[in-house]
Amino acid sequence: MRLLPRGRVRLAALVVVVVGLAAGGIAYASIPDGSGVIHACYKTNPNVGNLRVIDPSAGGACNPAETALDWSQAGTGASVPDAWDATSTEIALPKNTFFTATTVVSLSLPAGNYFVAAKAAIIGGVGFVCELQGPGGVVLDSSGGVSDDSVTLPVQSTVSLPSGGTVVLGCKNNNTLFDGRADGHINAIQVGTLH
Repeated sequence: MRLLPRGRVRLAALVVVVVGLAAGGIAYASIPDGSGVIHACYKTNPNVGNLRVIDPSAGGACNPAETALDWSQAGTGASVPDAWDATSTEIALPKNTFFTATTVVSLSLPAGNYFVAAKAAIIGGVGFVCELQGPGGVVLDSSGGVSDDSVTLPVQSTVSLPSGGTVVLGCKNNNTLFDGRADGHINAIQVGTLH
């Protein structure tokens, strides 16, 4: 039986180790990253237009002649924003409560930036003001109106909630004789940076 020369055995062992390390590195690549974002570089030279996918966590970066591109795994563009919704019906609006808003509907939100739109459909009474309030009762927007039979009062604003919080649609009844009632609806859509 004839054995391979010692140099060939070492070379074969080295090749096996290198191939194993390369395969292991590929197995641990983070494409897409933990947030589902795919990172790439695009050559800005109009005659070339090459696109290559990179892994920033493994040191991948774009060259000066390239433009960085990011997109979500779910599809092109930014990831789809989350939305929240809450409704209420037949909330009593006691008379003579112009200085104290009655909560018509509220919505608890996790940390983030939001566009919030709400409306109250009010029946009965005369002279209402509805407010969209952020955490701590800060008034973000208000809308007033007179209701002999019914009126819809819309409010909307953006709000930043670094630790999460609750947004509230509250209404006041300026009438000294008649109670009113309201149905409320509030929507929040999470957005990126507020400008």
